[in-house]
Amino acid sequence: MADLTIPPPGTRNDFEIAILCALKIEFDAVEGLFDHFWEGDRNYGKAPGDPNAYSTGRIGEHDIVLAFLPGMGIVSSADIASSLRPSFTGIKLGLVVGVCGGSPYGLDREEILLGDIVVSTVIVQSDFGQQYLDRIVIIDLLEDSFGRPNTEIRAFSKKLSGLRATKQLRGGTQLYLSKLL
Repeated sequence: MADLTIPPPGTRNDFEIAILCALKIEFDAVEGLFDHFWEGDRNYGKAPGDPNAYSTGRIGEHDIVLAFLPGMGIVSSADIASSLRPSFTGIKLGLVVGVCGGSPYGLDREEILLGDIVVSTVIVQSDFGQQYLDRIVIIDLLEDSFGRPNTEIRAFSKKLSGLRATKQLRGGTQLYLSKLL
């Protein structure tokens, strides 16, 4: 539950977390997690030329910017992220949340099914390569890679993989899902 004794962000530059969703069903599910929406209380606006539409609010103690992608795919994701950055300059963490079509198997080779939660520790661009008649050759040169996430993200990811955090994530997920249903 949101702690409304914590004051709302003073400006749009005070938001530190952005969530991007491509499908309406994903956007609706994330909005369902919001404890409070800021739109009714404040208008944070956006940078000139930013075509995106945002919802702002709080989940727990975190102020969130939620952006709805106008379409699926890499180009749409890149466009929305590049417009979001000048509008919300304080963003430290961006999450792409939704139905993941790019993870057919987990590390243990078990199939990932609808409803499973996948938390990625790396970004792998799988559509960057050369297509031949019989195969696709992925270009994976060092200069073409995304590199390692920064230390803060790697530390947070390791913390999430711990036993206590995993139990909290499962418990919180069950709680939120029961409220949505």
